[in-house]
Amino acid sequence: HPGVSDSGASVFDEIALAHKEIYALYEVAQGLGNSLGVADSMGVITEKLRELVPFASCALFLHDTIGGVARCRYAIGTGAKQLRQMELRVGSGLIGRVIVTRECRVNEDPGDDFLSIGVPADGQVLKSALVCPLIVAERVIGALAMYHTEPEFFTEDHHRLAMRVSAQA
Repeated sequence: HPGVSDSGASVFDEIALAHKEIYALYEVAQGLGNSLGVADSMGVITEKLRELVPFASCALFLHDTIGGVARCRYAIGTGAKQLRQMELRVGSGLIGRVIVTRECRVNEDPGDDFLSIGVPADGQVLKSALVCPLIVAERVIGALAMYHTEPEFFTEDHHRLAMRVSAQA
């Protein structure tokens, strides 16, 4: 924009980002209203979420209250095959703590969760995680986890957007 100062360009950038966020969240809501199964729903969520929160992999863990575990029901991206094998005790590991505390965790090392399926720390490529609880009618039904290969990758904006998506999901 000719004649627009750096602060003016910054305002336009912020407006464009806000519009992109609102549209992506709207598309998540629309897609969830039209989809039937876990795979369909997660396909919609991850496609739109990736536009807002870049991730190397994303996984859905559902809480089995009778067994006291959280099982991975869907995973895409780096390490997806390993993620799909996870069945974690509620209260232990990153996923288990999120389910118990009902709070998002940002930039924590997911190593303990991978150790539970026999992947040693030196064999782990995912170095940071952003995990939000999924709550329906005051009950935690699981967690939505995003992972990245870089430590400390996720920002406060990523955290805010992930919380909004998990609230819709």
